[in-house]
Amino acid sequence: MIKKYLKKQTKSTTTLLKPQRVVWTEHFYPKIITHQKSIIRKTHADYQLAKAGNNEAAMKIAIDMLSANAIMTLNKIIGNKNIILLPISSLEEVGVNKIPRALANLLSDYLDCDVDTSIYQINSPQRTGKNPSYRMKNQPLFIGEVIKNQDYILVDDHSSMGATFANLIGYIETNGGRVIATTAISARVENIAINNKAINKSKQNIATKHFEKVLSSIIRQEVGYEFDYKRLTKAELGYLTQRIIKQRKSDKVKKNTSAIR
Repeated sequence: MIKKYLKKQTKSTTTLLKPQRVVWTEHFYPKIITHQKSIIRKTHADYQLAKAGNNEAAMKIAIDMLSANAIMTLNKIIGNKNIILLPISSLEEVGVNKIPRALANLLSDYLDCDVDTSIYQINSPQRTGKNPSYRMKNQPLFIGEVIKNQDYILVDDHSSMGATFANLIGYIETNGGRVIATTAISARVENIAINNKAINKSKQNIATKHFEKVLSSIIRQEVGYEFDYKRLTKAELGYLTQRIIKQRKSDKVKKNTSAIR
């Protein structure tokens, strides 16, 4: 279904679309619930097959990676809520990644909930293994029917900077649903939602009276358009902060070099 849709879409169509982001809410659990370290996931014998779309390999990984502690945490977050698990359906360079769906199907037995696969990614940014700059410029986009007032938990195999989760959260909540948590086999940065502590740290590192203006400028450079910095993930905010610091150092060196000449 995903491949069929992607064949129909044109480059002009996807470039006109922008991901929908929302400010992080109190009903959202701010950390990604992880099951294993990334190296364990990547070195699994069936990893490449599963990423390429092999259902059997994906289920083997899901079974081997599942964590009892993660299930306990998810159950605590869910409480008495009626939730739906929503796996990330993404097209990789080698095929449709089946690991998130396998993990969601497995988790549904332990969490006693349904799995929804009707919302899926409509573009193919192929961000796996790419650097932060590429990731910022190539954002995942989603389509599908959102159930109004429904609580969702998003499922993926790995999260690097959290943008895929953030964009899907934005899509769901903009269309009337609620995302209460995210879970993945592994994550480079488990804290996905930015808070006042992260913002204040960024302000201290950037050390400027015009924090929002400077940050908005770098967001526009990296993403191609402006949006509220409070909708960034913690990893994105950290990356952009370092970009500003490096750019300042580079500008200072250029200025000093020009002065010497």
